[in-house]
Amino acid sequence: MSFYFYLYIFFLIIVILGASFFSQYMVSKREKESFTFQNQDKCVILIGDSIFKNNSYVEHSKAIENLLNKSDKFSSICFAENNSKISNIYFQIDKIPLELNKESTTIYVSAGGNDILDKYVERNDIDESDISYLHSIFGSYKNLIKTIKVKMSNAKLVLLDIYYPSNTKFMPYKNIIKKWNNEIHEYGFDNNIQVMKVSQLLTKSEDFTLDIEPSEIGGSKIVNFISNN
Repeated sequence: MSFYFYLYIFFLIIVILGASFFSQYMVSKREKESFTFQNQDKCVILIGDSIFKNNSYVEHSKAIENLLNKSDKFSSICFAENNSKISNIYFQIDKIPLELNKESTTIYVSAGGNDILDKYVERNDIDESDISYLHSIFGSYKNLIKTIKVKMSNAKLVLLDIYYPSNTKFMPYKNIIKKWNNEIHEYGFDNNIQVMKVSQLLTKSEDFTLDIEPSEIGGSKIVNFISNN
């Protein structure tokens, strides 16, 4: 092998490493820019599932996160992702900047709904009266909340219960949802954590789209609650 061949390989490696570092720098820069909030005094963070991330089900400007971004009362950022289960939300927690761990930050958490759907609705061999799965899911939920409290110890937490979809096909699971909500309400009370009762906020068919997702009307109700909280 000639000297020039090794020189070529050397410069090729330099170029590849340089491109990689530049790419990482740009990603980091974009993330930091996304956390440049208009109002540093009050910040709202959304984590969880499609109760917050309903972008795929409504007009872009009417999505919950986009409506919140219009507020002049606070700055907001949405880490929630459609179809997220409890296990997925840990990745969302990792994205929350530590500089937002302060008393003026409020974190809204919507979790557990997709886990319940997976165990009780989307499987044909599950007995709806068997709540052992529900206890297991809630154990995972409590671990999630503890993780948030450890990382964001100074921030305020607001937990969401689960609404009752108006479509009759979900009626067999009403008791499961009721038991889950009772667990959420009791856990919030015992740990001095506020609970946003979307079960009482979204109650009409017009509040939903595709039977189970927040519609533009339902999303507006959620946004109004957060804005006035």
